[in-house]
Amino acid sequence: MDLVWQECRSRSLQVVGDVHTHPGGYGQSSVDRANPMIPERGHIALIIPNFANRPYLPGEIGIYEFRGNGKWTDHSAFGQRFFRVRGFV
Repeated sequence: MDLVWQECRSRSLQVVGDVHTHPGGYGQSSVDRANPMIPERGHIALIIPNFANRPYLPGEIGIYEFRGNGKWTDHSAFGQRFFRVRGFV
């Protein structure tokens, strides 16, 4: 991740989320909760089920916001009200 942070700094960008996959559903594991990829308040962790074996859209993925001090808010049920995908590249 050091290279990612260096590149972001050089371009005045900020990482606000991460995406990772799970073998089954999109629920957040105890390992996910205890080890946020970006341990900053407001960070969004997206979890794609089934190792992303097909395109998944909001409503089919886990959407978790890191609140700090080990606390998370689960936005998964809000799906497309939380964010929209306009297309795949």
